[in-house]
Amino acid sequence: MLGFGLYTNKGIKRDKKLRWRNYFIDFTLTNKYYPQLIGNINNWSNPFPFNQANRNSVPPSPGIYIFFVKPNLQIHPEQSFIMYVGYSMNLYNRYGDYLTTYKNSDEPNYFERRLMLNAWESVLQYSFLDLAGYTEKQITKLETKIIDALVPPINRDFAHATIKQQVRLNR
Repeated sequence: MLGFGLYTNKGIKRDKKLRWRNYFIDFTLTNKYYPQLIGNINNWSNPFPFNQANRNSVPPSPGIYIFFVKPNLQIHPEQSFIMYVGYSMNLYNRYGDYLTTYKNSDEPNYFERRLMLNAWESVLQYSFLDLAGYTEKQITKLETKIIDALVPPINRDFAHATIKQQVRLNR
């Protein structure tokens, strides 16, 4: 078996099997978390393409961010697919980390993020929830609920034990 760290970015872009292999999970397990998130759903920024030109659209405040794939030939909005959810105490700096550190790294721990940033770079979208005034503890608690509700395929950590089991079985 070829290790994740041995794939080059060109290899990731070329090998279409990598795009969905081992990145599937049953979303029905997460229904119980949706009601807890309703208060925050409407406050997300308008999505925009993830690229260097849009970096100034991101504030230097704390918050939660999502990456999602939005196909160019999109018939329905539902075709978008959330890939990753994260949090940062400085969204602007974290956005920059994704443009440089994660996208170009050979670090095996960054493989999933590197895969996301390179394989879907032409259709990758970004949105954030500005949580200025929230503590880091409050932000991580909300992030955990969002991750467990959405089960993004690039995220590795899940709080709910049943979801953790399913992820281990299916990935």
